[in-house]
Amino acid sequence: MREALNPMKRIFFPIFAILALVVASAYKGATPLPRLTAAADTVWTWPKNPKNLQVLPSSTDADGLRDVMAEFTYALGVQCSHCHVTNDSRDPLDWDFAADDKPKKRIARQMIQMMRVINETHLDGIDELGQTHIRVKCVTCHRSQSRPEDIRDLLDAAYVAGGVDSVAARYREIRERYEGGFAFDLRTFTLARYAFALEDPEEKLVLVRLGTEMDPGSPGTWAALARQYELLGRIDEGLAAVERALAIDPSHDWAAQIKARLEAAH
Repeated sequence: MREALNPMKRIFFPIFAILALVVASAYKGATPLPRLTAAADTVWTWPKNPKNLQVLPSSTDADGLRDVMAEFTYALGVQCSHCHVTNDSRDPLDWDFAADDKPKKRIARQMIQMMRVINETHLDGIDELGQTHIRVKCVTCHRSQSRPEDIRDLLDAAYVAGGVDSVAARYREIRERYEGGFAFDLRTFTLARYAFALEDPEEKLVLVRLGTEMDPGSPGTWAALARQYELLGRIDEGLAAVERALAIDPSHDWAAQIKARLEAAH
């Protein structure tokens, strides 16, 4: 997107230029949307009368269709080719937007229907919401992911595949790619909670240590490490860790409680 555009390359989807920036900023490492060019003497435009509308209103016009597609792109972090048949071309004039060949397009329709049921049946039936007009949208669950998964699901899969070392590697990978975005809860608190759910105390220690490496300025990560050392009976190391926590935040109650127990056991 940074290269200068010559006159022959100025014919492209206007919305994609904007969405490329939006999606790329949604999470670190995102793949920007491609520049879609048409032949020099033709221009692709949003259809005034879209074809094969099965769940969108039949009255949907070009502007309405563009808004819906833009929401999909933003919410799922994908490009048009995720659902639409491109016929191996980057020129939208060659694409078959109406085709239903790709399963993901059928899934998208099902998701639209699901949202309607939630919004129009369930949320509208909650009187306590009043006039706040709370609505579920694609982004509510997807958060720039095509497959809406919780980070703990991904860490579970990594653990099954290769144990705690695999979990640590996967967490590093996710953190590097998505930090600054909103796809996952990357707080080290989340990692610590996952660690304490493991049975092996040494495996817990690996992940809690990782938390202090990833976020050394968080008193909670050092308090979590001190707590794990306490559980292992490694008092001196626990005291060193809890002192780090209290140096960052002298008023941290959990760290103070851990320190008192460690000093009593010293």
